[in-house]
Amino acid sequence: MKNLYIIVLSLFALCSCHESIEERAARETSEFTRKNCPAPVSEGVINDSVVFEKSTQTVSYFYSLTGKLDTTVINTYQMHGELKKAVQDSPSLRAYKDAGFNFSYIYHSTKNKGKVLAEITIRPEDYKKK
Repeated sequence: MKNLYIIVLSLFALCSCHESIEERAARETSEFTRKNCPAPVSEGVINDSVVFEKSTQTVSYFYSLTGKLDTTVINTYQMHGELKKAVQDSPSLRAYKDAGFNFSYIYHSTKNKGKVLAEITIRPEDYKKK
C-alpha cells in the first residue's frame, strides 16, 4: 500500500503554475486513475480509483478488498492511526495538507458488491503536527 501512496503522491508533486490547487488535484487524481487503476496495492487490496471532490476539499482513495481481507470485521481505529501517520509523514502531500485538504479511504467488499467495509477520513486536525 505504501508504494501506491508514493506513486499517487509523486503525481501530486507535479504542478502547473497556472492551475489552482483544486484544479491540480482534480487533474492529477483523474490522470492517476485513468493510467493506473485498478492496481494491486498488496495482497487482498486493489486500488480502484482516486478522486478529488472540490466541494469538500477531499482526495478519496477507493479500494476493493478480496480474500481473507474481505470481511466485515475491520479495525477502523487502527487503520485510522496508520493512515494518519502516512499522511503526516508524506512530503509529497505537503501542498494538499497546506491547503487543508481531507484524505478519505473507502474500502469495498468484492464478494458483496457495493458494500462499504470501512470509510476513514483524515482531516487537517488529524494530520497537523502539534
